[in-house]
Amino acid sequence: MKNVLSILHTDYSSFPYESVNWLIKIFPTLPFEERVNMKIHHCGIRFVRTDGKQIRLFSQGIPVQVDEQRNFKYTLNYIQNIQHLFKNDYAHYWIRLSYGELNDKLQTFHSLTKETTKGDLLSVREKEILKLIADDMDTKTIAQKLFISVNTVGNHRSNMIERLGARDTTALVQLAKMTSII
Repeated sequence: MKNVLSILHTDYSSFPYESVNWLIKIFPTLPFEERVNMKIHHCGIRFVRTDGKQIRLFSQGIPVQVDEQRNFKYTLNYIQNIQHLFKNDYAHYWIRLSYGELNDKLQTFHSLTKETTKGDLLSVREKEILKLIADDMDTKTIAQKLFISVNTVGNHRSNMIERLGARDTTALVQLAKMTSII
């Protein structure tokens, strides 16, 4: 663990503490019956390789063993380099915990605001628009379908890209799919 932390980019030095403290704060608030089907996604943490190049990581953790209170005992983590999906100057990360019988309960943390939200990183309307984008609809068609202006669709798209740190719309869709936002 010490070796992993030693390659963490200096802008992200508070990540291990923020992440652990956030989880320690969140878990006691989850009702016992909802502590099922848990998935935790960490997205955008920056590390520095030995050649000096930076990488951003995506991690999905799934508990494979829990204690009698359904707290994580052991997790299986999938980690992937997603540097190509992020803006180079994006200096934040976000965490998304989903849980519940239908995996529809959510808690999120964003390093920009340092706030925990009961709910998703994107609004219901933003997710609706993003699903249509993912279905390969153009902006004009989305606007017509949702009875909103083309500018409103564009504003939602820009806000989602900014909040998640995505490089562009394609990266936004990929990040949202990887983290089960859509």
